[in-house]
Amino acid sequence: MNDKEKKIGVLRMQQSGRWAVIIHRATGFECDLMDVKFVPGTTPVETFYTLSAEGDFGVANPGIVPIKALSPQSDQGWIIVRHHATEAAARAYIDCVGDYDRSPTTIRGLIWQTGEGVFTLMHRPPLPGRPDHLIFAYIFNWRAFAQEWI
Repeated sequence: MNDKEKKIGVLRMQQSGRWAVIIHRATGFECDLMDVKFVPGTTPVETFYTLSAEGDFGVANPGIVPIKALSPQSDQGWIIVRHHATEAAARAYIDCVGDYDRSPTTIRGLIWQTGEGVFTLMHRPPLPGRPDHLIFAYIFNWRAFAQEWI
């Protein structure tokens, strides 16, 4: 993997034909308004997750690191990454999860467009009675499927 792929090539096809998902943990601080300028504050933001190491995400002093697993010491909940055939399908998935899940907790969903397709990353609390600190990746190579069956 080259340097650019490490930063923004969030999903890549390996020689084996399998997908590799690179998830990043992002931390940082809220910005404070001081003399009509935003300056780094002292209040930490809630940890969030991304498929890109680029950008500051509106966070002061961002710390963005790739992870292979969720750590019980610093992470909570589940991360779910899915491949979608279209951006409309990704938006429908996020809407459906929001409509279906009636829990009072927040579920965050982001859509990512890469050279390999459209993906969603959802961060949510675990279902009651289920294990915590899990990563799920539902990835299907639609292009390879279509070439094989059409």
